[in-house]
Order: sequence, then structure tokens, then C-alpha cells
Amino acid sequence: MTIFTLRSIKKDFGIKELLTNASFSLDEGDKVGLIGTNGSGKSTLLKMIAGLESFERYREFLDGESGCKCDRSPV
Repeated sequence: MTIFTLRSIKKDFGIKELLTNASFSLDEGDKVGLIGTNGSGKSTLLKMIAGLESFERYREFLDGESGCKCDRSPV
């Protein structure tokens, strides 16, 4: 069962582009590791998923249980 899916997300900080057209899906039971250099967007991606950081652009953020599009605006 899919927990959530992100499609075509984008995030940048001025001239520094962290995520461009990124897609990600997490299924129940998956084990995930985020690997990257300092400043590559690992923490930002987690904050975006948690709703603590806004998306610059996204096509879909789907809740796996209901299949609904979820608003992930900052709290």
C-alpha cells in the first residue's frame, strides 16, 4: 500500500536549485535512506513532506490511503 507519492516537485532558494522535477513514492514497509552532500536538499525534502516547508511547484502530493491530493503548505 502506498503511503504517499510526490510528483514533479521543485524547490529552490534564490539561485540555488535544490529539487527540480523530482518524484518520490513511499510504500508501506519501505526503508528509505537520504544520501547527499551538505546543502543538497535532504532536510528540505523531509520538511516539505512534513508540511513545514513550502513547495515551489508540484503536480501531485497524493495520500496513499485515500488517494486525495493533499495541501502541504507550511504550518
